[in-house]
Amino acid sequence: SGSSQITITANDGYGGPVSFNFTVTILALPEKPIVTINTSNPENPVLTSSSAAGNQWFLNGAAINGATSSTLVVTEPGAYSVQVKSNTCVSEFSSTADIIVTGDLESDLIEKTSIYPNPVMDYLTLLLSGFEKGRTVSITIVDHLGRTMEKKVGYGSERIKVDVHDYSPGGYKTVLQQGRKKVTLNFIKTDK
Repeated sequence: SGSSQITITANDGYGGPVSFNFTVTILALPEKPIVTINTSNPENPVLTSSSAAGNQWFLNGAAINGATSSTLVVTEPGAYSVQVKSNTCVSEFSSTADIIVTGDLESDLIEKTSIYPNPVMDYLTLLLSGFEKGRTVSITIVDHLGRTMEKKVGYGSERIKVDVHDYSPGGYKTVLQQGRKKVTLNFIKTDK
């Protein structure tokens, strides 16, 4: 950054010189920021920008209101990035930090959440006792290739039955999530 004084002298068309004075300010484009992730608290990871000032944090491409410090405490999953502004110049966006907040994987949640029978032939029962009663729990079943077989919604403390008799024999994952609480349970589908 810097400023320079420039004077331009021209003929005014009547034989006399006319001078114009300009101040030119050269602004440096801020460097592309680098984001580092501190996951010592996995429930709320902390993102840090390489720039000490001029930061604006973004979540899934949208500016986060008031998130302008050099650090950001993550409270929800998503794609985070930061951009730095200096004077009127704006940097490139940082590389995206994709954050999955696994949240409260307390032993109580794992112990009280189960699926049975395992292996299963026809109907799989999901026991959602580890999740907060009455709050929505998203249920996703995926096969060994990562293809989504089924998506359902249940509620904490409920018992849900899922018809799996049309599933091919093999291993499956059931992902149960309520807010930041997430558990993945495996089961085997069998024909016998």
